[in-house]
Amino acid sequence: MSDTGTKPSFLSVLLDFKGRLTPGQYWASIGVGLAFVVIAMMFAAMAMDPTGGNPLVFLAVPLFGMFVWVLAAAMTKRLRDAGQPPWTALVFMISLIGWIGLGIELIEVAWPLLPAGIVALVALVGHIDSLIRPRRNVDAA
Repeated sequence: MSDTGTKPSFLSVLLDFKGRLTPGQYWASIGVGLAFVVIAMMFAAMAMDPTGGNPLVFLAVPLFGMFVWVLAAAMTKRLRDAGQPPWTALVFMISLIGWIGLGIELIEVAWPLLPAGIVALVALVGHIDSLIRPRRNVDAA
C-alpha cells in the first residue's frame, strides 16, 4: 500500500514485491498468474506441431517468466501479511516449479495431480495465517 493512502494500481498489485495483499487481491493475482502459465503452455504446445511449428512459440518463455514473477510477488506479499519472512516465498516457489516439472514429466500417468498440487500450494500460502495463528476459543470468553 502507498504511504499517501491512495489505492495501488492493479499493475503494482501484480508486479511489486512491497506491501501487503488482502485475500481478494491475492487470489486475483494468482488468477492472473495462472492465466499466464496456461497461455505459455499453449504457446509451448505449438512447438510440437508436425508442420514445423508456429513462429509465436518463443512467447512461451516470457509468459512463463511472468507467471513466476506474479506468483512470487503475490506470495511474498501474502506471507509478509501473515507475519512470515519474505524469503519463505522462495521455498514455496521452488516447490511449485518443481511440482510443475514433475507434473509435466508424469503427465500421462498422473495428470490430475498437477493442477491439484498447484492449487494446494497456492491455497496453503493464501491461508497460511489461519494455519499458523491459533484460533481463539470463543466459548472460553
